[in-house]
Amino acid sequence: MGRKKNYRPLIALAALAVAALALATLTFTNVTYWLINATLPPAMKYAGPDAEIGGRADGSGYGRYVYVSYYYDPSTGYNVTRISIVGFTGDPTNYTDVLRLCNKYYSGTLYVRLVAVGSIGGQAPQYVRDFRVYFADPTADPNYVQFQGASVVQSATGWVAIGPGQCATVGAYVLIDPTLPPQYRDGKTIIAQYEIHVAFSTQPTGFAPPPPTGGGGQLPYCRYGFDQQPAWVKFYVYDGNSKAYLDADNGYPAPSAYLEGQNGWGAVFINVSAWLGPVSVDNAFSSQIFMWASIGDEDYIQIHFFIDTDGDGRPDLEKVYYYSHKGRTPTPIAQTVYGYALPITTVLLGTWFPAREWTTVSIVPGGVGYVVGYAVAINSPNGDTKGRVDNIEVC
Repeated sequence: MGRKKNYRPLIALAALAVAALALATLTFTNVTYWLINATLPPAMKYAGPDAEIGGRADGSGYGRYVYVSYYYDPSTGYNVTRISIVGFTGDPTNYTDVLRLCNKYYSGTLYVRLVAVGSIGGQAPQYVRDFRVYFADPTADPNYVQFQGASVVQSATGWVAIGPGQCATVGAYVLIDPTLPPQYRDGKTIIAQYEIHVAFSTQPTGFAPPPPTGGGGQLPYCRYGFDQQPAWVKFYVYDGNSKAYLDADNGYPAPSAYLEGQNGWGAVFINVSAWLGPVSVDNAFSSQIFMWASIGDEDYIQIHFFIDTDGDGRPDLEKVYYYSHKGRTPTPIAQTVYGYALPITTVLLGTWFPAREWTTVSIVPGGVGYVVGYAVAINSPNGDTKGRVDNIEVC
């Protein structure tokens, strides 16, 4: 909501003007010009020495184990770096120098981190037991992003400082399940593809939130395990026989949030502003999710971020990260939670999610603004899907 302004001096001045010059009108124009220039980005990405390892003779037609290429995506206007690596089934495979991130055209210190966006394809991502991209030198805390199958396990690294003319070295680790079917072991079939952003900044805190009450600049206690239900935790259901409630007897450990989408959705919502104050979109939000069964074709696990982009305290954007086997239209919930609809953006995290085990999902929403609300929803528009949520952290 916009701030109220005091217009009384203007009204009085206008009244005097009307009295003196009843027919006078003042009109003026001030002209501005906006000029756009272009140059090379201050940071560059280069292939590391691992891209020169040769001697490969697996019948695939490729001579190296690591390939790094670059291309321009005309649909987005982005420069894209494509890295292809080979994993050996059943043997942990580690490459220590795949990519160099260099401060080439900036006179000060640049900061860089890795952000895992999600799985974006592949023939058999479920056979990727573990995939990590990490900083080899220098290191950060946390130091890697991680995927298991199509799921994001660790979504962002800490920041690494790169001085003028210096580079950060990035490595990769992969473990492929030895039960990978033979048709995918030809060395050239893409069994998984992941999108990871390399984020550069001259100020590593990005769009930082104001310090919490009491000062100190750090987030206060930032983990919620459903031990109670404060006023800033709400449960919502929509359509069908969907359910959402605090389950005192089950959890990791108990209690937890029970969510069921039955011809609709059930959700738990956290009013982040009331809990911690507005939190920067550069912070990682994580929760632990347990699904009773594998998600069906049109079922969804949805993680919602409600983001204030203009600083007025109200959400302006609903950003939805989701898992679904075939569904590509997750349901927005802002209308139910806030009473009005918001612009929505969606990000597919994966087409598969582990069943009957607690899985941590950590996401850095990114962009610009503050997260003022967070929700996890289980949505089954034409079926029945059940799960639990526990241990929400914002640190």
